[in-house]
Amino acid sequence: MMKKTRRRPSGPTLKDKQSAKTKSALIRAAKKLFEEYGYHNVSVTDIARAAGVSHSMINVHFNAKAGLLYQIIHESNAAQTEEVTELLQQGGTVIERLERIVRSFAEHDLKDPALLAVMQSYFWAWPQETEAENREQLVEALTPARQVLKDGVASGELMAALDLDRAIRAIFAIYTMGLRPAVYDGASIDDCVEEIMAQVRMLLRL
Repeated sequence: MMKKTRRRPSGPTLKDKQSAKTKSALIRAAKKLFEEYGYHNVSVTDIARAAGVSHSMINVHFNAKAGLLYQIIHESNAAQTEEVTELLQQGGTVIERLERIVRSFAEHDLKDPALLAVMQSYFWAWPQETEAENREQLVEALTPARQVLKDGVASGELMAALDLDRAIRAIFAIYTMGLRPAVYDGASIDDCVEEIMAQVRMLLRL
């Protein structure tokens, strides 16, 4: 007589559901506390207490307080990507279209320069899986800008030999460095966008 094998239940397990519930509670609590008191004035104990869980759960699910902040920003960035995709539909020259995209991202990223500084430092220390997730989101977020460059090559506004992938990586590097004056020198969004676009023009020879 053959022994029946025990089938594993399909779908999320009770443990999976509890884990998702804990993560959701921590994200909600952290978002509320960060908005009310500021990132640096909130401890992991504060967050855990507000979420009704042990503070060790922050390390289990998010690696650190900065990892929890990353998840909040990651979710916010998804909505930002949709907004930038809509901007792609507006006409204009390559520079005009790129500037609209850059400004949209800058307005989003510079809502809280102090939080941006935290994330800038954290991306050198986050775990491998977070890096992989961030790269995937970046590809999606930068797709509109890549399309603008592709359209520019097709129309003859940009040189035919332009390497789109390298150009996008270079523009993103310019953008990232271009926000630092807002964090450290109190520069305005307009100042940052102006300098970023000046460097982009030089890169694209426009």
